[in-house]
Amino acid sequence: MALEELHHIVSCSKCGQPKVISDAIDKGRRGRHGEMLIKLIHRCPAHGREKGTMVPLGLIEEGRHFVREQILRCKRCGGFTEIVDTKVDGRYVILKVRCPEHGKGKRKIAQPVFDIIMEEHPPHHPPEHPPHPHEPHPPPHDPHRPPGPRFCPSCGVEVPEPDSKYCHNCGAPL
Repeated sequence: MALEELHHIVSCSKCGQPKVISDAIDKGRRGRHGEMLIKLIHRCPAHGREKGTMVPLGLIEEGRHFVREQILRCKRCGGFTEIVDTKVDGRYVILKVRCPEHGKGKRKIAQPVFDIIMEEHPPHHPPEHPPHPHEPHPPPHDPHRPPGPRFCPSCGVEVPEPDSKYCHNCGAPL
């Protein structure tokens, strides 16, 4: 349901294709039920005309893979971009992306949205099935050792090994 609603919100009325999301701005507003509202700025690469739509943060969380995919597209051609750099700027994360055809661009993403779309698993959902009583328990968490980052703070690529000290993509220290 959430994915259908997001598709409808960010689809071009002329061609029906999903628009590129260039920014996700926190205006400090709350919805009827107290949920945080985020303004998604979106634009069709083929037909132009940027538009902003307020959506609840919960909707972004449910459709996080779709939102991430649309944020990581080029505003001019709609093709996929790669994350070149990330920078925290107050309550926002500035993503610098590069399109192979059109060069570099920026995305201004509110920190809660960035955390959701870059998270591999939903942050607040319980496991789908309870563990079987005869299955071995997972190893205990060592409270003295903090978990490693899931994504490189420099290039944004997922870090496959939590114990890595350097990013396998760009070599930045983790």
